[in-house]
Amino acid sequence: MDMKFEVAVLPVADVDRSKAFYQGLGWRLDADINVAGDYRVVQFTPPNSPASIQFGKGITTMTPGSVQNLMLIVEDVVAARAELISNSYLLQEITERLPGRVWQTGIAALAELLHETSEHHGAFEAVAPPHDWWDWYAAYMDARQRGRTSEEASAAAGRYMADVKHIVV
Repeated sequence: MDMKFEVAVLPVADVDRSKAFYQGLGWRLDADINVAGDYRVVQFTPPNSPASIQFGKGITTMTPGSVQNLMLIVEDVVAARAELISNSYLLQEITERLPGRVWQTGIAALAELLHETSEHHGAFEAVAPPHDWWDWYAAYMDARQRGRTSEEASAAAGRYMADVKHIVV
């Protein structure tokens, strides 16, 4: 079974100050959910990272600032497995990813993204002067992989074509 370490919980003293800090780093805010007065979850993902951090109120009993040495790098998977199953972990099932988490590497996922790209490119191509379609595709796919919606990716590809390739519609 494919397993990935994706979320680390960080105990913090001031949720809003921590949120401002990670926003200042340019990390993507995935969630800020205030369930109740005593329970709030904030999640950030660094650019192009497969792993995120969470902090908030009421999500951990750890002392603020106590997390150290979060690393999961192994050369001996058998020994690592033995170590992992001797501790307790929280498993989270992810059946569908939001755009921008990681580059889609599977053939089916890439084919789906190419199909989506071709559909959106059709609207651009219908009104644009002759151009190299791969330039628009690259800009669109880059925007989607950075977490933009399909509409935002279309706009980004249009701006790229105008600003860099001088193809104006």
